[in-house]
Order: sequence, then structure tokens, then C-alpha cells
Amino acid sequence: DTGDDDTGDDDTGDDDDGGLPNLEVTYFDAYVDETYGVTQFLIDVTNTGGSTAEIFFVDLFVDDYQPQIGDDGDETGLLEDLGAGETQYADFLVEEIPEYWEWWSYVILDTTDDVTESNENDNITGPLEVWPP
Repeated sequence: DTGDDDTGDDDTGDDDDGGLPNLEVTYFDAYVDETYGVTQFLIDVTNTGGSTAEIFFVDLFVDDYQPQIGDDGDETGLLEDLGAGETQYADFLVEEIPEYWEWWSYVILDTTDDVTESNENDNITGPLEVWPP
């Protein structure tokens, strides 16, 4: 035995999700309606992992600088039973517009770390630069 056990398999585990879910924001956009003083945030959440994510929070940070896992969002939603390969919407209608010409928004998935995922490092999405029309 030479000690070389390389059989051509990738031993890094990068491609093996271990049957765990993986939550990702696959669409994130905002539309400002100055007439009514609201901003609509459109968020698609996809489970790119190998099993169902039972229940988790989606936190929207309307105007924030680099929120972290565990921070409370300005708006919070709850998604349930997101199967492998499925997408659910976590849209928010925010009844305020920051007093700036532009601002930056973020989304954090599973901010309370309820779902064990194959990749815990892709749960923060942003910044989304939001401009009034």
C-alpha cells in the first residue's frame, strides 16, 4: 500500500449536500411607490439542497449596513415545508420610505439558525440598492 487512496472521487464534500436542505435567495428586488409611500420587496427563496426545510424565518432589513445572522429584521416572515428544489415567495410591503435618495436593503434566511443546511454561508443576500422612481 502506497498510502495514495485517490480514486478520482472528490473528497472535499463540496458537491455532497448530505441530504440536507440549503436555503438561498434566488430573486431580490424592490419597487418604490412614492405616491402611496410604500416599497414592495419581492423575494424568492429556493431550497437548493437535498431535503425539506421544515420551518424558518426570512428577515428583511429595509435600510441597514451589513446585518448579521441573529439580527432582527425590520420585517419578518415565516416559511414552512420548502422541499428540495422548490421555491417560495417571501414578499413584503413596507409602508415607509427612507428619507434618502437611495438606500441598501438585505435579506437574511434562517436568521435564528433553525435549519441545519449543507451551506450555512449563503444566507445573507444584499446589499440591494433601492432607488425611488
